[in-house]
Amino acid sequence: MNPAPANGLRIVGRDRYSAPVIGSRWARVVSPALVGVLLLGALAGEPDLMGESVMCSSISMGDTVSLSCDDPELEAEMKANALTPEEAKSIGCPPVRWEDETELGPDMVWDQGFATAEPTYIPRTPDPAIAARVNRAWDRIERWLGAHASATLRKLKFGADPRDIARWEANHGRRLPDDLYVSYLRHNGADGNLGAGFQLPPAYGLLGLFDIDYINWGNCQSLVIEGDLDAADPEDGQWHGSFLAVGSDGYGRELFVEPRTGRVGEAGAQEQVEYDGPMGWPSHLAMLEALAGALERGEALREWHPVVTAGCELRWAEEPAPLRQGCVGGPRPSPTPTPTVEPTPEKPTAEEVRAAGCLPPRRTPRVRMPGPRVTAEVNAVWRRIERWLARKAPVTFKSLRPPARPLDIARSEAAMGLRFPDDLRASLLRHDGARSWGFGPAPFY
Repeated sequence: MNPAPANGLRIVGRDRYSAPVIGSRWARVVSPALVGVLLLGALAGEPDLMGESVMCSSISMGDTVSLSCDDPELEAEMKANALTPEEAKSIGCPPVRWEDETELGPDMVWDQGFATAEPTYIPRTPDPAIAARVNRAWDRIERWLGAHASATLRKLKFGADPRDIARWEANHGRRLPDDLYVSYLRHNGADGNLGAGFQLPPAYGLLGLFDIDYINWGNCQSLVIEGDLDAADPEDGQWHGSFLAVGSDGYGRELFVEPRTGRVGEAGAQEQVEYDGPMGWPSHLAMLEALAGALERGEALREWHPVVTAGCELRWAEEPAPLRQGCVGGPRPSPTPTPTVEPTPEKPTAEEVRAAGCLPPRRTPRVRMPGPRVTAEVNAVWRRIERWLARKAPVTFKSLRPPARPLDIARSEAAMGLRFPDDLRASLLRHDGARSWGFGPAPFY
């Protein structure tokens, strides 16, 4: 979580699915996480935040965001004030689509990972002189880590597949600066949360290629929902959707490359971009070469001194300290280890499969109707849900399917070799589920 700013409440999380949103009646969106978190903060000077609080919840899947607030007027106001798709594109951000304004068809299903035909992406050749300098800088950094902080050396990830970089560039319609391109070929980030296994001063974890989208989507959601075009103008020192995040401190502050000029700067949520701050550099390459030199000389890098922890990891401190002994490690392991033959697992017997419930005995379908008392109780609950959905969420209401046929329920029971509980059978006889991404308490549908 991020510390709260002085002018209001701020809750930051990077939850995979969803989180609550708290804000005042006059609240505005501050910053969402990449997936599923919208944040509301009180306007400066707003008294008694919790006394006028409104609870909202949200979830985002792709570019679709579901937002639900206790106050329908506030919810409608937030949606109306969001940037249009054209405005979002102008600041380098994808648009936000509201779930209840998106018609859900039966073909809109969760990506099951099925193989699909994909174009062939041809890697490009970066400038050889820049490539040589980037690789020399990483050689120097790796040698120092092997001699003084071998645990950090092991946490550097191997390089990105050139085809993955080509695919990223093709999908985004732009090219990475050559020095950053070559750096990803050398190390595609580091292990740990947001690359925390390898840290740049003072505590920026080294991010991988696809972390760029992770960071940018969270920042873009904030800007798009907040509806402020002026908040994304790099000429005025504001964050922009084209920025390439290369480091993160895990608390909403990033180290990034500005693609038009190649400059390295720092930015945090609701903060001015800094190119002349502690980690501002003319290029990513300049930063790597300065890092290598500071390590080799044992000097501070922009006022931050390299230190080694008891676990033989590189960190940065405001005061110098003698390097810890006993942290020497061997050379980095090869990214292509000698392949080993995996043993072929034995297939389970029919009895073992049957005991696991995966091969039930064949049965004749038999229609069983739930008891009248259970049916009445289930239908009473469904009527309450239907009334609320019809008034408050008509799109979700329309996604509810008609009743299942009793014979279809009987066939499913026979195929599974079991009987459904009466309340489940009664519920299926009311609604045979819902269309994809329809009704349900997120993230379940």
